[in-house]
Amino acid sequence: MRTNASLSVDPSTGWVMAAGSVKCSRDETFDLAIEVKQEQRVGRVTGVVQAAGKLAVNCTTTAQPWGIALAPSSGVFANGSAVVKTQTENTPPSVTPTTVSTPVKLYWGHK
Repeated sequence: MRTNASLSVDPSTGWVMAAGSVKCSRDETFDLAIEVKQEQRVGRVTGVVQAAGKLAVNCTTTAQPWGIALAPSSGVFANGSAVVKTQTENTPPSVTPTTVSTPVKLYWGHK
């Protein structure tokens, strides 16, 4: 499982566009649970903006791209560092469940 190193934030909606790729040793279908979390410091206060969602993927022996638009549960994403946690769910017995946390850079896209 791989997450892109930088993710765009849609300037019209404020949603983060999480994307990456997944590759399996054989063809499998399962869900990816994706969470984007960004700590923000305003003055002396640190807050967290986060968004989460699930995506069904068809994993093959060739890297397959995945992507999902995620709305923040509260607050607004800003340019800067964040962490994406990607976790396999509803996996068949032949797939070892996996969780990967990846540091990323968020940037606001153009209107």
